[in-house]
Amino acid sequence: MVFLLKIAYYASLSASSLIAIFYLVATLLELIESISASKTRENIIMLVACCTALGLLYKAYQLGHLQGNWGFGLAFIFIAILVFIVIFVGGMFMFGKIHWQ
Repeated sequence: MVFLLKIAYYASLSASSLIAIFYLVATLLELIESISASKTRENIIMLVACCTALGLLYKAYQLGHLQGNWGFGLAFIFIAILVFIVIFVGGMFMFGKIHWQ
């Protein structure tokens, strides 16, 4: 059972870390097409969401890999994904002007 938990932990940690790093770099290099009218606001919201998610993923790395709490590490990975989605979507609704077409 612990072996399957380790596999799920490492797979989800590596996938979510790669996705968060991709979005962070793509935002910094302005490779992503703008969704809203203001590109600067969208970039700031994306950077805050990515940095927060990467911080939580680092905490998940500490809990799982360094301390051996695989279940708590896996939970922190899912919390990081949820926090990323909430910050990005909430920030776009609160601070961005989205044109629905």
